[in-house]
Formats: sequence, C-alpha cells, structure tokens
Amino acid sequence: MIVSVLHQKGGTGKSTLAVSMAVFLASCGKTVALLDADPQGTATQWGRRYATEFHVDVKPQRMRSLVEAIKEIKNIYDHIIIDTPPSVNADTEPAIIAADVLLSPMKPSLSDMWALDRLAAMVLVAERKIKPPHILVLNMCMSPDERGKIADRLRGRPIRLSKVQIPLAPDWPEIFEGAALTEEIRNLLAELWAEISDAPAAD
Repeated sequence: MIVSVLHQKGGTGKSTLAVSMAVFLASCGKTVALLDADPQGTATQWGRRYATEFHVDVKPQRMRSLVEAIKEIKNIYDHIIIDTPPSVNADTEPAIIAADVLLSPMKPSLSDMWALDRLAAMVLVAERKIKPPHILVLNMCMSPDERGKIADRLRGRPIRLSKVQIPLAPDWPEIFEGAALTEEIRNLLAELWAEISDAPAAD
C-alpha cells in the first residue's frame, strides 16, 4: 500500500507520523520504504541515524519524479510511506496521484481546518480519475474529546475523520531521537493502520 502523508500547513506532525508509521509497519515484519519528498529532509535525517536499526529504507525523493520512482520499487516493498512538503500545490500533485490513501495529521484548531480546505480542493482537481480515500487524524490533542468538536466542522468535506486521536505527548517527538515505539503509540498506530487498510476507493 502507498500512503501519502500530507497537509497544507506546517507543524501538524506530518513527518513524525510518517516515520512512526514506517517504524510500526516494519516492526510488524513488513518491508517498508519511506520516501522523503519534503525539502526539509526530516525523515532523511532520521533515516541516516536510525533506519537500519528499525529496518526501514529511507530514500530522499524529488516530488517531480515521484510517480516514476514508485513504479520502480512498488513490487519490492509491502508498503511505501511518502512524507510530503508542508504545502499543497501543483508541484505536490504527484503525491496525490501515486497514493492508495491520503493521510493528513491535523491539530484540532481552526487555522489547521482552514488550511485543510485548500488540501481538499487540490485533491478534487488532481489529474486522477479515481481519487484516493482521504483520512484525517487529529494530532497533538490536549483533551480526550477533541474529535467530537471537529467532526461537526468537517461535514460536507470529502474527508473521513479517523477514530484515532493522537495526544500531545513527549513520546512522539522522542522517535526522532531513536526511541522505540511505546505500547500506547503502537496501539494507536495499529488502530490507524486498520482504518487505512479498510479505506474504500472513492471517486
């Protein structure tokens, strides 16, 4: 499965989620490629230090050649995770075209919600006949009831809100220091991956 992790706004925890998901899948015995198409190179820097330890193949990737690169490796890996730039425009469209599923982490704030609208619009106009399912997961949540507040605001948007809610906790950024996944993080990622795997294709 090919999952593009993307959002129009920076600071949503996109790279953290991409790396964590790749580590989780590898820990389940899957072969995983993490393509770093974000010019900031956060996933690549993590990969230089810890990719071998966690059995994840991290590859810097130019967005322009993303679709062709995936064609060359998709039969080698069970799963491909794509970390994208913190913006959405015509240059990032290949991440939409290539993906089986789009995954967007978002802080439960109005500013992140406004940025989400531009992302949703970009997905709708992408040059792809069948649009990939789009899942939104709330990240850096400070209270256990953030999902209910956001669900009403999402009505009418072609995005599915995940049942998973990721708390604001120090365990997540510690992944970039080479920390192993805690049991809590593993459980959240397992639940999120189950939703991703079951996501139906959408027009």
